[in-house]
Amino acid sequence: MSSTSFTQTSTTTPDLLSLTTPFVQPSECDSYWYLTSGSAEDYYHGTSFSVLVSDPADKRFSSCQPSGWDNVATEDRFSFSPAVCPSKWVYYDMAEATSTSNGSIEAIYSTAYCCARCALSINQITPLQQYYHANEKPSGFSLWRRPEFLIPTMTNPCYHEYIYEKATLTGRPSHGTGSAEPFSSGIQAHEAWKISWVSSDRKTLSPSLPTLTSSRLIPMWTPGKKLRPGEYTPYEREGSDMPGWKPLMNFVMIGVPIIGVAIIAAIVWCCICCRRARRKEKEKLAGLIAERNRETDSYKP
Repeated sequence: MSSTSFTQTSTTTPDLLSLTTPFVQPSECDSYWYLTSGSAEDYYHGTSFSVLVSDPADKRFSSCQPSGWDNVATEDRFSFSPAVCPSKWVYYDMAEATSTSNGSIEAIYSTAYCCARCALSINQITPLQQYYHANEKPSGFSLWRRPEFLIPTMTNPCYHEYIYEKATLTGRPSHGTGSAEPFSSGIQAHEAWKISWVSSDRKTLSPSLPTLTSSRLIPMWTPGKKLRPGEYTPYEREGSDMPGWKPLMNFVMIGVPIIGVAIIAAIVWCCICCRRARRKEKEKLAGLIAERNRETDSYKP
């Protein structure tokens, strides 16, 4: 069972729910989805498509949340502190943040977003698509990082696109009061949980969370994944095809300019040497001509 309590994060913020161990959502909640539709000019070529979302307006929704969830202010119900992500969910955009007062740093804390990993029922997937989902979207849902989204009611949505595969899911219109209808393609989304903690909280949280610094941003992390020292520092962001590319970047940024300067210096030196050599040859030739002229003058009567 997860540990749940309320905590006061500061004198100016409301009470947030604390989750020191992963919350386990009841299994029946996997079927509580609201079926609606959406459209966007830059998405699906402006056509309408189905949208399957988790719906706080559904009367069943609060039973799928931690104890005391509905006692938190509505705008803060998806924020938790200190907290860890729910069981089998994935951590996104783990980073260090600061709060300031009158231009001075008041507190340093860490933040992350949580997206569900397995609330999907997928069939008819090709082996290539299975590889894609296993290696590129291990969470099932991904954190939406674009400024706009198809569902205005969601602030930080986690989403999954059903374009190349078919789903065997159902949703209910009218905020859960209508009859179940099949959903096979479109967008499935839920609001991301935003968690935060300070350094002193880490000893009370389970699982143990990675150490973050002002220069370390972890785009995605799953509990149990071991990180290399220095991984996800500015030169080792996830998404690179070369995880250990810092030495190469150092060479490109430092070595290449030095080599370029050396080549230019060598070319300039060669030009100077050639110019000096030509000058000496001209002087030597002029001396020979002058000597020949003197010899010719000496033979004149």
